[in-house]
Amino acid sequence: MGKYYYVNTKAGSAGVYRVHTAHCPSLPSLNDRFFLGTFYAPLDAIKQARKYYAYAEGCKTCCPQRKNKEKIIKNQSVTTIMPSC
Repeated sequence: MGKYYYVNTKAGSAGVYRVHTAHCPSLPSLNDRFFLGTFYAPLDAIKQARKYYAYAEGCKTCCPQRKNKEKIIKNQSVTTIMPSC
């Protein structure tokens, strides 16, 4: 079963809106959050939040994004495209 996800309706200091699971210790109060839905993966919840807030990111505690993995994948695709000498 998926988890319930919420987005903070108030941006943080960097203008980022954080996505949280229902049981996150950093979950905002009822007045400061919006229910996104039930999702199996945090990335799906973040994509949903970006429909409302362009600068939405996952909470570092409950749904961190895998930026390093994305960079590795990009580097691998670039490596395969470049011709060998």
